[in-house]
Amino acid sequence: MKLYLINVSDLNYDAIQKRFLNRIKGDKRSRIHKLHVENDKMLALVSELLLYYALIQDYRFSPEELIFEENEYGKPFLAKAQNLHFNLSHSNDWAACYISNSSVGVDIEQIEDINKKLFNDITHDSERATLSNNKENFFSIWCLKESYIKFVGQGLYLNIQDLSFDLNRKQNIKLSYNNQVITNHFLLLDIIANYKVAVCCKNITEPDIELVTYQNIKKSLIKVL
Repeated sequence: MKLYLINVSDLNYDAIQKRFLNRIKGDKRSRIHKLHVENDKMLALVSELLLYYALIQDYRFSPEELIFEENEYGKPFLAKAQNLHFNLSHSNDWAACYISNSSVGVDIEQIEDINKKLFNDITHDSERATLSNNKENFFSIWCLKESYIKFVGQGLYLNIQDLSFDLNRKQNIKLSYNNQVITNHFLLLDIIANYKVAVCCKNITEPDIELVTYQNIKKSLIKVL
């Protein structure tokens, strides 16, 4: 398992999209193009390039093998390597890509002031008393919930408020959902200042972590894409 991270704060979107946007395959290219905020476009494009970088550089795929399909809920997968799983996330200045040999969900969130509507929309009744004045724990819970939803791959078909996390033991995070208790699936990482990163994967272990630069990506991809 490996987690790839890249900071986009100093990057120029126009230069990157001129070089690489037309080489992104399928609907992803048009989805990026339709975004209205430039930083959203940057994060979406660089996230895809980070995935291409990982698959070509470390997993030795050729560009022709990077054919992506989606499940019935819209979660993408590699058509020619369904035993290799990936997930992407981004927030503000950072993008993340996680690759594993089993289904995975990853989420990254910047720690900010707690928005009251967001707080009410995502928290379970059992969580609210302990989270209301604790930004660290709130964003930890939010990341964990998003990582689980992405791991399951059902998107909006799963109600985030139905998920209840117990963070009392950081080494064995516990999720209660649908009268079941799920453990050994979650990892909460404090590896970037003022950000939370959460991963959900079966039998999870500490991943290798690579901090990637755009120069790494350009050097790896420019000759093959």
